[in-house]
Amino acid sequence: MLGVQASEFLATGVTWCVEGTGALHTVESFVCSVATGASVRGLALMPATNAPVPAVALALSPGILPEDVCGLTTNLPAAAQLGRLLAERGFAVLCPVVMNREKWWSGSTNVFSGSQPLTNIIEHRYWLAHQGFHVGRQYLGIEAALL
Repeated sequence: MLGVQASEFLATGVTWCVEGTGALHTVESFVCSVATGASVRGLALMPATNAPVPAVALALSPGILPEDVCGLTTNLPAAAQLGRLLAERGFAVLCPVVMNREKWWSGSTNVFSGSQPLTNIIEHRYWLAHQGFHVGRQYLGIEAALL
């Protein structure tokens, strides 16, 4: 229903970089590329143990950054920093960045849709949803497949 075929989302490369280390976990950034050219990036909180641990991927709301839920900023109250709270309880946590609701390119006469300038003001997610509909793809499916 989401227009995703699993074979299109086989990882072709993964890059990890340790950003910081704490007493309970390390903070790592990651970028995972797939065969179709799409990629996902985000943060991972990895417990400071070599033993197997439960893992969770947090599907964030658009506009919420992994840094916020992982407790690296003060944009969210401590009780809402779910990634940090789970990591402190021994979980491995993946927090990918999802498509935002910004309108940076919307309304620009330099961006064309067909032969007409894209002058109406719409969100990136909304625009991608419309484009994906025509080709049988949805960004929700792509985001889910990348997770």
